[in-house]
Amino acid sequence: MSIIENTSIIILAAGKGTRLNGGQPSAMPKVMYEICGRPMLAYILETLDSMGFSDITIVVGYQSEKIKEYFGDKYKYAQQTEQRGTGHAVMCALPMADPAKENILVIQGDDSAFYQPQTLQDLIKLRTESGSVISLLTLKHPQPGELGRIIRDQSGNVMAIKEKEVLSDEEKKIDEINAAAYCFSAKWLRENIQNLKPSATGKGELILPDLIHLAVEQKLAVRPHMISNLDEWVGVNTAHQLDIANEIMGRRLKEVK
Repeated sequence: MSIIENTSIIILAAGKGTRLNGGQPSAMPKVMYEICGRPMLAYILETLDSMGFSDITIVVGYQSEKIKEYFGDKYKYAQQTEQRGTGHAVMCALPMADPAKENILVIQGDDSAFYQPQTLQDLIKLRTESGSVISLLTLKHPQPGELGRIIRDQSGNVMAIKEKEVLSDEEKKIDEINAAAYCFSAKWLRENIQNLKPSATGKGELILPDLIHLAVEQKLAVRPHMISNLDEWVGVNTAHQLDIANEIMGRRLKEVK
């Protein structure tokens, strides 16, 4: 079985898009905001379909009917009725993922439009070939201020992901950030996700970065895969960032033509 055939996909797409709408209640789910005339979620689904993934679950919440109506019954949908963090979102989707597959790739629906197929394939391959329980995407970011940082030891091993609220002054200088795409050993994830506790940062949600800490505590390997092309990861949280995403995608589409 190929690594593609042996991998389930979970896409987190339950966000409300409040910040994209100037802080007001949004008329649509966040992932339905458009980049170059298409919902941002459409791009990663197109990429995954082209790669041959067959087991894809989308975690929906706010105005979920708009996502389901647009993308139809080709995909599975898991409902996150209350937003309690990325870890909780994965908990909602896990029962729907094919239990026969050995990998679970978790992707954010709002920052994944630009991923190249090779990057995703390399991320999965890294986990399976290294024997790690988690592989994750990282990148060096010129403006890491609001983003979670990758904490490594002196040997370069990933020890933690720290959110901005708990960074020391020295850690704030780190420019390697968490791109929030993870490939998990499905067996390990199913056994450990229930051990997540409310995070010490933000709203006390159940968050996926805390699984890194759990794996390190268990003395299990966590392997980073660094994206070399900065334009391959574009976080879209504000109207300004959406404008940037439109500009980058516009350039990419012209290059394809």
